[in-house]
Amino acid sequence: MVSSGFNFIRNLLEKGTKCNISCIDSMTYAAEPFINEKIKFLEDNKVHIYKYAIFDPKVSVALSLENTDTIVNFAAETHVDNTIASPGPFITSNIVGVFNLLEFAALLKLRFHQIGTDEVYGPTTPEMGINENSQLVPSSPYSATKASADMLVLSYARTFGVNATISRCTNNFGPWQHEEKLLPKTICNALKGKKIPVYGDGMQRRHWIYVDDHNDAVMKILQHGKPGEIYNIAPPKENLITNIDLIKMVLAKLGKSEDLIKFVKDRPGHDGCYFLYGDKIKEECGYDSSSRDFKKDLDYTIDWYSSKLSKRKKKSPLPELKPEE
Repeated sequence: MVSSGFNFIRNLLEKGTKCNISCIDSMTYAAEPFINEKIKFLEDNKVHIYKYAIFDPKVSVALSLENTDTIVNFAAETHVDNTIASPGPFITSNIVGVFNLLEFAALLKLRFHQIGTDEVYGPTTPEMGINENSQLVPSSPYSATKASADMLVLSYARTFGVNATISRCTNNFGPWQHEEKLLPKTICNALKGKKIPVYGDGMQRRHWIYVDDHNDAVMKILQHGKPGEIYNIAPPKENLITNIDLIKMVLAKLGKSEDLIKFVKDRPGHDGCYFLYGDKIKEECGYDSSSRDFKKDLDYTIDWYSSKLSKRKKKSPLPELKPEE
């Protein structure tokens, strides 16, 4: 129950979208530390929860029981540090798992949407003009598995006629993320007075989009996207920010000293920049993220984690994790 998937369901429910929703999630560590609140919210809203990994054959049974007509696949192993240490689980989840879902989608002629990532393009800059036809140059086993999954989706659309689409989005932020991710880790460490580890010199640039904005784009693709097509989801250009500047913005909002920043050795294959253009989704699906206020969304996210941390009951702390880009 990673952040984007849970928030996607929450958005559907809060907007009163008329549909029956089921959640299939293996509920690994990535669902923490808010898993109990997530489960309660889903159960209170009559969402059926199946604790399966997407590569588990039982997934097809769950989908059959629910008379499924659409699959939106947010499931993936995502933390890049983990893929460097142990690539195997990423291959199983991100490739075999997607194959498992596609087999079922092909059999029952379901609508299928795959949540991808901008990382499949490798390091990118605004000057490169990256679009959906750009070359894929993944730098990590994680992004390689996501690129592989995208190729599987396109092949099932072309060979088996699956009504499938793919979206590739920039860095998401917002509520419900695991504390291994850059923003929640920065916020929580700052509030605890702990050091904030920063890879290299912190000058890596990321193109940030609020999670609800991302999910609005996914809904537009489900409604208007063309089968077999890829859609980049991107925020305004000004949301391209260096990691170190983003961390300093958080510290300033919380009134914390920049002395909490601790520079650590950079990780292998760390891309310097990710940036996308989203012209295609605007033209074909009518989606435009230009109305979002990045500073307002960031302040809300900081306040949300601050509130959660202050209310969290004392329990064994999560293990120390390296920073995500």
